[in-house]
Amino acid sequence: MTDATESVLENVMSRTIEPAPGSTVSVLEDVMSGFIERRPDAPGIYAPRLIANHPGNTMGDVIGEELDNADAFDMSVAFISAEAVRSLFEDFKSSAERNGGTQRSRLIEYL
Repeated sequence: MTDATESVLENVMSRTIEPAPGSTVSVLEDVMSGFIERRPDAPGIYAPRLIANHPGNTMGDVIGEELDNADAFDMSVAFISAEAVRSLFEDFKSSAERNGGTQRSRLIEYL
């Protein structure tokens, strides 16, 4: 690691990481713990995770899990097939029903 990189990392790590107002966890805190320096006190809800496309750990499985816990979502995708969207349809539908049909959600496809 170069001196400049170490200086930047020291600067970032020395800061007190505060959650956003009204938030109980910090995305930055989890990302720093996952990629820079492991911290056992990091909340873990936003910790980076390897999706390896093994049974039970596919992109479809993870998207379904995230939709189960979402109040709303914006999803931006590129080069997705109609079949891939259809395979997630039940997850989208369940998420909307669970939130009383008032969930603000968008799926944006870039071709």
